[in-house]
Amino acid sequence: APGCKEGYYLLIEFIPHGKLIDWMSDEQKGAEERFALWRRFLPEWARRHALAIAQQEPRLVHENGDCKHVMLMPDGGFLFFDLEMVYRSRARIEEHVGHEVLQYLWHTSKSMEPTLRDRLLDETIAHYPERERLRQAALY
Repeated sequence: APGCKEGYYLLIEFIPHGKLIDWMSDEQKGAEERFALWRRFLPEWARRHALAIAQQEPRLVHENGDCKHVMLMPDGGFLFFDLEMVYRSRARIEEHVGHEVLQYLWHTSKSMEPTLRDRLLDETIAHYPERERLRQAALY
């Protein structure tokens, strides 16, 4: 940029929107409302996974996956951020995706009341578009 010294810069922008983890763990919202959003999220999550696998790009996968890395945008979309798997093998991308799936489910279920944890898994199995990818996550 004009007037900046040569070198590398880190640009940080504060965007004040809620996160998926806050929505899923909000006991003030009913289970139907929470899982309706989860069902909308699953195809978007699967698209990012498919892109990461197709491009063999570990930088599109969360190493420590958690719904706190998903922002809820005003237009109803989802913004994935803090993707940091820079030093991971491209050849093992499917394993990295499987690890992320497990991490998301683990962290999200821990943030919800125990009576909804089984339903989180059931909803994911029923509505995540790639059943084989879920099988791979279970094998991982």
